[in-house]
Amino acid sequence: MKLLKPLKSCYRSVDRIYCMFFLMGIMIGLLFYFKTEDNYERNLFSALSRNVSQNSKNSNDSSALLLNSLHVVHNAIKSRHEFFNDIKGFKAEVLQPVTVDLMTGQGACGSYALVMARLVKELGFNARIAQMKVGDTFGGHHIIEASYNNTWVVVDPLYNVYFIKPDGSLASFKDVQSNWEYYKQQLPAGYDMSYSYEDVRYTNWDKIPVLMPALKKTLDLVIGKQRADEVSIRFLMLRKLNVFYNVLLGMFFYY
Repeated sequence: MKLLKPLKSCYRSVDRIYCMFFLMGIMIGLLFYFKTEDNYERNLFSALSRNVSQNSKNSNDSSALLLNSLHVVHNAIKSRHEFFNDIKGFKAEVLQPVTVDLMTGQGACGSYALVMARLVKELGFNARIAQMKVGDTFGGHHIIEASYNNTWVVVDPLYNVYFIKPDGSLASFKDVQSNWEYYKQQLPAGYDMSYSYEDVRYTNWDKIPVLMPALKKTLDLVIGKQRADEVSIRFLMLRKLNVFYNVLLGMFFYY
C-alpha cells in the first residue's frame, strides 16, 4: 500500500496539470473570441461614423453630425427589425453586444438608444442613456442625451425625434419637460404620447441590491450627488465585449 501512495500522488498531480491546461485552453479561446468580436464591432461603428461624417462634411455645425447619426440609427434598425427581431442564441440572449441591437432592434427603444450612444461616442460626443419616467415607472422609454455646445440636448432614435427651441437651437430634456405643450407639436404621427418627458434618470441604482446603492453613496461623496445622479452606467458599458476581454485577461494573468 505504501508503494501505491506515490503513484496516486503522481496521478493527482498529472490530473491537475491536464485540468489546468484544459482551463487555460478555454480561457485563451474566449479571449480570442471576445477580441475578435470587439474588433468587428469597432470596425462596424467606425464605418457608420465615417458615413455620417461624410454626409455632414458640408456643415460646420456639429449638430449636423448628431442629427445625421440619429437618422442613420433610426433607419438602419427599422429596416432590419422586421426580419431579424427574433434571433436567438448565446450571443443574442446572453452576451447581448451592441451589434445585436443594431441588427435586430429586439430591445425596442433600448436597442435604438444603445446603438445611438455607441455611434455618437465614436463621433466624439459625450452622451448618456436616459431612462424616461412613464406613469410611475422609470425606464418605460429610453432616449439619448448628447453634449453639444456646452449643454445636453435630447434625441429619440426610436421615433427619429429631436426638438428645436424658438431660437433654432436643439432643445434639452429640461427644455422639453418645462414646456411640453410647445414641444409636443414637433412630434411625428404615431408617437406614443405617454412618453411625455415627465422625468428621467440615468442609472437604476437599485438594480443590484447592496452593491449598487453602496457604489452610488460612494460616488455622492467623491464627485457630488448631482454629478453622481447623472452617471450613465449603460453608456460606460457600451463596449461590453471589450470589458469581458479585459476582465478575462486579468484573470488569466492572475491565476
